[in-house]
Amino acid sequence: MKNSIRSAGLFGKVIALVLFCCLVSGFALASVGQTAQAETREELSPADIYEQNVNSTVGITISGKTTSRYGYGYTYQASGSGFIITSDGYILTNYHVIEGSEKVTVATYDHETYDAKVIGYDESNDIAVLKIEAEELTPVV
Repeated sequence: MKNSIRSAGLFGKVIALVLFCCLVSGFALASVGQTAQAETREELSPADIYEQNVNSTVGITISGKTTSRYGYGYTYQASGSGFIITSDGYILTNYHVIEGSEKVTVATYDHETYDAKVIGYDESNDIAVLKIEAEELTPVV
């Protein structure tokens, strides 16, 4: 949504985390159906999944420039969320979060902020990878 401003408040972050927990819960429940693995795999509650991954979530803010249909240029900001996938700073997010961005900033759970570089994306699958210069991060499990 290039032409609209999206705000990231606490409510938006909570919704993103709940959606992530639902996604992870779905993967955990799908694996329970496999009889060989079902007996050895422990079931995790949504609270367990949250506790294991809350430090791996990040907030992403982007800024860019666009032109209105009337020809006026303006700067916009948008935000979304992502997940740390490696301890050295690779972040997984959606392409629509970074689409059209000129600057990308990542905020970790402990409120540290980093400028991010877009490493690559696949628009058709709505996925993107970012990189921040950080070490000893907690990757999502």
